[in-house]
Amino acid sequence: MFKIGNDNNIVLSVVGFGADGKDLKERLDTMVNMYKFKHGRPISVEACAHRLSTILYQKRFFPFQVQAILGGVDKDGKGAVFSYDPAGCYERSNCRVAGAAANLIMPFLDSQVEFNNQYVPSAENGTGSLERPKELFSRATVAELVKDAFDNAAERHIEVGDELQIMLVSKNGLEETFIPLKSD
Repeated sequence: MFKIGNDNNIVLSVVGFGADGKDLKERLDTMVNMYKFKHGRPISVEACAHRLSTILYQKRFFPFQVQAILGGVDKDGKGAVFSYDPAGCYERSNCRVAGAAANLIMPFLDSQVEFNNQYVPSAENGTGSLERPKELFSRATVAELVKDAFDNAAERHIEVGDELQIMLVSKNGLEETFIPLKSD
């Protein structure tokens, strides 16, 4: 995980070939710092997401061997997460995971963060149930959910590491935490 730019609250996560990840980070970091120099203000997370898409697209015939996720705070003060394919196509979502254990962690996050396929009983409509309303989580709850997800993945997947790096992004800045995972 890398902080992007000198004074931005934008984080880039890359999983895959280390040299490509570092090269991708350096290219994006340079573009973001040039934007600040040229325009006199930090780049928005949406514009940074588009720039990352452009960088990836430029190498579509010999792509970076990484999976990239970009995160930050948008102009409305809401969290923004963008995930990318190798050719630069991207989408915004509330949560995303990449890497070897992504297929173990993403269904858990879909259930616990997005409340997919979760309903509450109701007599108001004909089906007898309503979709469970989305809710905002505290920082502590988010960190605990992520730790639980990676603890469970570490139990079932050998390639998940022994330590979890969490970068919480807010309009007040970045907070980086390292949490040991189960190591038995």
